[in-house]
Amino acid sequence: MRAIFIKDKEIFYTILHELVRSLEKVEDKEKGLEKGVEKGKLEVAKNLLELGIEMEKIVKATGLPEDEIKKLMN
Repeated sequence: MRAIFIKDKEIFYTILHELVRSLEKVEDKEKGLEKGVEKGKLEVAKNLLELGIEMEKIVKATGLPEDEIKKLMN
């Protein structure tokens, strides 16, 4: 009976380990997606600046803070 318990425990920990790894992968994908969205917003803001669009409109369109957009002007 004890051997069965130990084997069940090993299986449990193996499954738990795989679940944790899967969650970490999902979190990594979400972080990558967030970075991609942020990069896209910065590119749009830069293009709008080059077109001469007013800062207020760029802030409104991208949701980026004004100081972040000003960094693109340099």
